[in-house]
Amino acid sequence: MAKILKGRISKKRDLTLIGADLSITFTQAEQSEIKAEEANKITIGINDQCMGELEEVLVPYESKHNLNSFKKLILQIVKSEIKDQDGKVVKTIG
Repeated sequence: MAKILKGRISKKRDLTLIGADLSITFTQAEQSEIKAEEANKITIGINDQCMGELEEVLVPYESKHNLNSFKKLILQIVKSEIKDQDGKVVKTIG
């Protein structure tokens, strides 16, 4: 995730994560900020310092992080289960 995010942000391109009830768009910004544009749509602007911290903490392990460069943002990485068409867990990430 960190490599993809850095690649997109460094080229001034957004990265959008879409879930069942929420979409989060990461975008490059001069100052880190969060905007709730709608009830189910959030935009997170990140600057270079924040991107550097995100590179360190965005790893596929269950964890929770407070960022020094973006006090309003707390990242919680949770386990994800990948299931086959029969509903059996075939892989766990985190």
